[in-house]
Amino acid sequence: MHDLRRSAGAARASPHNDYPRSTVGVVVITVQVDPELCLESGQCIAAVPTLFGFDGGVVSLLGENPIGPVPVGPADEQRVRQAADRCPAAAIVVGHQD
Repeated sequence: MHDLRRSAGAARASPHNDYPRSTVGVVVITVQVDPELCLESGQCIAAVPTLFGFDGGVVSLLGENPIGPVPVGPADEQRVRQAADRCPAAAIVVGHQD
């Protein structure tokens, strides 16, 4: 599996993820999960229960694409970023929607 934690040109925002921070206007982000890294802490589910869940004991994204990337609207952006920052395994990767 390729390394999902690196995104070209992204500013270092936390020890777990590289992703751009929005500064102006509405930014839609994407989120991916790496089930091979998941430690089942449940931090992501606590932060955004409408987006994250467990599938077979590992984190997945709810909906049609369980590992992503999945677009995230501005209403959930901050909570998704917090979930990524809190993930002890760095299994959640936030990226910029192209």
